[in-house]
Amino acid sequence: MTNLTQLRLELIDANFYPAFLLALRLPVLEDLWIHQATSSLPSLSWDVGFYSTWFARTKRASKSLKRLNLSDSQLGPTMHGRLLRSATSYSVLQKLLKNFSQLHSLSLATGICVHLPILDLIANGQLLPQLQVLHLATASDPHVILEMVRTRNTGPSSKEWECIKSLMLTLPDAFSDREDELEEEAALLGLDKGLLMHFVPPCTIQGCASMCCFGV
Repeated sequence: MTNLTQLRLELIDANFYPAFLLALRLPVLEDLWIHQATSSLPSLSWDVGFYSTWFARTKRASKSLKRLNLSDSQLGPTMHGRLLRSATSYSVLQKLLKNFSQLHSLSLATGICVHLPILDLIANGQLLPQLQVLHLATASDPHVILEMVRTRNTGPSSKEWECIKSLMLTLPDAFSDREDELEEEAALLGLDKGLLMHFVPPCTIQGCASMCCFGV
């Protein structure tokens, strides 16, 4: 696979067989899609630490990668079981993202929590300096992410890194009544392709009815 530039993986119960991924060597990879599912409830959390280790071992792929998409596959059961899944820590996610100095597009799964310190590092160009397309999920106030984009795109040092041109947010359905307000705020951020929002209803598993898919 030394000449492979694009790779899409549909992984079921990936946490149980990491050796498969560790065997891959992808020195010129530019586009990577990983869609993860589990075969039974509760759904497993994303092992971000494992992917960080994988990219640390494939440094050439880390430098060549331009688009990274980590998403929850349509295969397998719905995301459920918040209390039985471990949350992604700030330090582990930072360790993963700092591998990608040339990344243009980043999409993170709904269950991967992006903490405020990570947003601050992206806002100040210390993480992902080439980032232009961003898809995040949050169960918290989305204004925090919009403020991050404002700082990155319009701050005094914004010419030292790429501006974010396209933003997509996955939000709890409770924020849908603020859609117009969020779009008005986003219109001031210099987003060439604007803001897209996807609203997620509460969990449909009987007896849950929470926003457990956000992993918080």
